Amino acid sequence: MRCVARIKDPEGELLNILNDRGTLEWRKYRQRYPKTWTGTQFERTGHSKLPPYIGFRFEREDQEFILSLSHAVSSYKGWTAWCLDGRKRLVCPGTNWIVAPARVKELEPKAGHLGISAEDYIARFEPDFTRSAFDDLLLLTEHVRRSL
Repeated sequence: MRCVARIKDPEGELLNILNDRGTLEWRKYRQRYPKTWTGTQFERTGHSKLPPYIGFRFEREDQEFILSLSHAVSSYKGWTAWCLDGRKRLVCPGTNWIVAPARVKELEPKAGHLGISAEDYIARFEPDFTRSAFDDLLLLTEHVRRSL
């Protein structure tokens, strides 16, 4: 068991739910208000210009559970559409999964033409989207909790 510590930030609660269902080997998420070093101390700073995401990999992946999770994410009807996307690791076994707003994936071609990431495009041109997406993530998390 590697990822056993509970995440206290509300935007990381989905990872707690997933870890309760199957041990996570790796996890990562974007904090809305991370603590950053200011030179003398750690202070909470706003990060809501970049959209939220939840990244994870199970120690032992259960395909039926992944299908259930995918259905839970895609069936959510909230402020924004969300998607579950998997990327097979090239060298090591396993799949890295990410839950993120579908808008990020939709903007990849447009942002790529400008030479920036979709996340940077949203931060520059659609900053209100990320504030709403962070709020919506909490509702998505509760939907997934009830659906699994």
